[in-house]
Formats: sequence, C-alpha cells, structure tokens
Amino acid sequence: MERKSIANALKERCPPGSQVIMSPSAYMTDETWIKLVPVFAKGIRALDVIKDHPNWWMTLTCDGFSSHTIDQANEIFSEHKIQIVKEEGDTSQVNQSYDQNVAKKDKSLMRMNLEAVRRPLGTKKIDQWTLIALTIEAQ
Repeated sequence: MERKSIANALKERCPPGSQVIMSPSAYMTDETWIKLVPVFAKGIRALDVIKDHPNWWMTLTCDGFSSHTIDQANEIFSEHKIQIVKEEGDTSQVNQSYDQNVAKKDKSLMRMNLEAVRRPLGTKKIDQWTLIALTIEAQ
C-alpha cells in the first residue's frame, strides 16, 4: 500500500487487525485470504475483553465463500483459538445481524460521503484510495 494516510487510519481509527490487502482483480481470492488471516486473527485476540481471556475460544461465522474453507487459513485461526463456522452460501442477509441493521446505516453513510467527495471533484473519477478512506470513515 502506497498511501501512508490509509495505513495510519487503519491503525488509529479501526479495530486491531484491520488491513487492506490488494489483489489483481480487486476481489477476494484464496491468496488474499491467506495473507489477511494472520493479522485478522491477531486482531480478534487483541480486542477488548477477549485479550483478557487468552484461554477462551472464539467463534467466527463466515459466509459460504469458498476461500473461507481453506485448511491453511483455518489452521491459523485455530492457533489463535478461533473456530470458523461456515454458513450456507447466500444466507448472510438472514443469518448475520450486520447485514440486517448496521449495513444499511453504513451504506447510507457511504452514499453521503461519496456525494460529498464527487461534488468538488466534478467529473473526475474517484480512485480506490479515496474509496478505502471513505469506507474507513463510514465504519
């Protein structure tokens, strides 16, 4: 990542383990998931309350995306006492409270932020770095 401002925002304004992993296609791939998991798992263990109970096992539910079932990633989670539970595909809107409530508010804030950035830029395109900064702000 070439933007120090984004790296600083991730450290200062986001939960532990937050990161940006770039992929050639901009989509999650098995390789991207493997890169993300070690820091993500450490971040979960560093959260308030959880860090005070190192013997606790955590449960992380994931949607049916195939990368979430990679043995190598699950072994890393297991080393951090995090159990992965895979939900059925295309059910997150039913099973995950984030998708039901918080996501609606987050999407509303994202639209507001995008509009605020588009006006001064005029017809210029918004690059991925601006989108990442807006996402951090919305979250």
